[in-house]
Amino acid sequence: DGPLWGVAAAFGGYRREVFEQHGAFDETLGRSQDMELALRFRSLGVRMLLVPWMEACYYYSRVSWSSFLKHSFTNGRWVTYPLLSGKVTFEWRHLVPCAFVGCLLGCGFLGAFWPEFFATAVLILLLYCIANVIASVATAFRHGVHPALAGLAFATLHFGYGFGSLWGGCQALTSREFWRAFFHSHE
Repeated sequence: DGPLWGVAAAFGGYRREVFEQHGAFDETLGRSQDMELALRFRSLGVRMLLVPWMEACYYYSRVSWSSFLKHSFTNGRWVTYPLLSGKVTFEWRHLVPCAFVGCLLGCGFLGAFWPEFFATAVLILLLYCIANVIASVATAFRHGVHPALAGLAFATLHFGYGFGSLWGGCQALTSREFWRAFFHSHE
């Protein structure tokens, strides 16, 4: 696998001239600075090269399930929370876990009144479980982890991130700052 051009890169390295021409990280954001930077650079025509064999020793895994869940929730929250200041720091693919959890919650709630919605929620959850099992088994064969642990990790990540995105979006959409920024940008 050789280098390839991508939409974003973890641990991105950029030439100094790129920062001098287009600006640095937005330090007003508590998180998501890397996503905002990648989206801004891409919109300005800066290309990002992914080099698979390069290594960076920065990210350390969480030591417990609860810390991984908290981390996933917080990462999800910071996908949508910057909307509070009128900044979009995500691509639509980042909202898939939010849409997944939102559909489950919405269908579950509506299922209390209309059984068809409850059946839809069960179907969505069943399809997710099937996809999770397939991905967990594939991960187990590829990386030598137990499929049940991989499945638990995937579910924790997706549900934590999804609930976090919903929470961050709700916080942003119910704030005065969001609506001020929204109406100010549309004047």
